[in-house]
Parts: sequence; C-alpha cells; structure tokens
Amino acid sequence: MVTIAKGAWLQEQLGSAISLAAAPPTDSELSATELRDMESVADEVCMNSRAFTYKELKDEQPVPVPVPVVVPVLAAPVRDHLPWSLFNLAYMNCCCMGLIATIYSVKSRDRKFLGDVEGGLHYGSTARSFNIAATTLSILVILIMIVYVLVGVLSL
Repeated sequence: MVTIAKGAWLQEQLGSAISLAAAPPTDSELSATELRDMESVADEVCMNSRAFTYKELKDEQPVPVPVPVVVPVLAAPVRDHLPWSLFNLAYMNCCCMGLIATIYSVKSRDRKFLGDVEGGLHYGSTARSFNIAATTLSILVILIMIVYVLVGVLSL
C-alpha cells in the first residue's frame, strides 16, 4: 500500500511533465502565463551548477575588453657600448678617452630608458667613436713601447 501511495505521489508530481513529453502543446494551446513561465526558464543559463537569469547577468559588472597595444618596432636597437667603455676606462684609458666614452655610454643608456631613441643613438655613436679612439691609441702606445724595448731605446 505504501508503494501505491509513493507511485501515486510520483505520478502526481510528474504528471505535467509526462503529459508535456507525450505531446508538446503548440503556441496557440498555451496560456499567456505558461508562455511567460517558459520564457523565464529559457532565460536561465547554467554555470557552475547555479542558474543565472538574464537579469542577474545583466546587473553584473561588465567584463573588461582587452585593448590592443601597439608597440613600435625599432629598426636598430640603441647600443650604448657600456661594457666596452668600462673596459677602456679600467685598462686602456689613454688620454682619458675611456672616461669620456664611459660618460657618453651612460648618457646613451639614460636616453634609451627615457624613450629618446634619437638621443640614445647619438650618444651611443659618440661613445663608440671614443671607444675606438681609446682602444686604438692604447694598442698603439703598447706596440711602440714593445718596439722601444726590443730596439734597446728603453730598458726595463
């Protein structure tokens, strides 16, 4: 008798669903309230096992839209020649040209970080010129000293 009661209760609960599944009604057969109920059910979206209605989703904060960022590509990177300048400052500082090259290299690096590409290129090329001059003069002085020692003009 209990099973009959449970079966009757189940039939009573699912009766409308079973009748809808058997023959779905047309729009003309549905009342206005039934249509409204069906539209509200259709507006629900299932996310993470929670149903959201369109109104709830509309009231939420808008999702930020990613904005494309245009990054200019430089044809030639700014070279500051700082390692070469520091080497010339420490080992080949002929006529203080290594010091001058280091100063221009630091200026070039500062301009590069500030975004002044043209200024960075200018100071970088000046540092390069002083590095070439310092390296060339230092090697020339070393070679002259070696020749003087070998000829005997200079003795150690």
